[in-house]
Amino acid sequence: MNKSINRSLVVPIFPLPVVLFPSIDLPLHIFEPRYREMIHDVLTSGGTFGVIRIEEGARISGMGCLARIVDLSKLPDGRMNIIVQGCDRFSLVNLVDGKPYRQARVHRITDCEPNIDCFEVARDVHTALDDIARLSSKLQGVPIDVVSDCPEDPTELSYWVPARLYGSPAEQQRLLEVETTIERLQDEFRLLNETRKHLAARAALKDAFS
Repeated sequence: MNKSINRSLVVPIFPLPVVLFPSIDLPLHIFEPRYREMIHDVLTSGGTFGVIRIEEGARISGMGCLARIVDLSKLPDGRMNIIVQGCDRFSLVNLVDGKPYRQARVHRITDCEPNIDCFEVARDVHTALDDIARLSSKLQGVPIDVVSDCPEDPTELSYWVPARLYGSPAEQQRLLEVETTIERLQDEFRLLNETRKHLAARAALKDAFS
């Protein structure tokens, strides 16, 4: 196991059509009065709020990510542009009444320190990313750098890959919910390896006809 669940806590909830991952920055434009109030309350308390994905039918997912505000710019009309950074994941327990905005009781999930197996799979992921960048550059004829800010830490890497490389919110949500770092990395390596094979086949075909 490389996760642990801490005690429950009540946090403001911001449902969005996107997925936030730990250690990843997300810019947000705050315009609704209830969410302006939410941000004010979060700033006053010095706490965090939860970003959780809206699914089909306006349902919210069962897992999200706690967010802390790292930058804020207030506009003259009261709207705000903020940047948040993902903290720990959380599992949703139940919604809580009492505010104009949504609140929920959640269980905070803290990832444990990665073990040696995580580092081994992380190396495989790094190699696959390097190969994908090289093959993509060859096919397009221009330098492509997708890994310049790629983290070394296995847990951070396991969140960086879906945040940067997978555009489907449903697929991102699935990877967010994978229980442990090593399982998430193994899943991502399989996806990256399929991409690498596809690009290698295209590159070989290009060489054959060049």
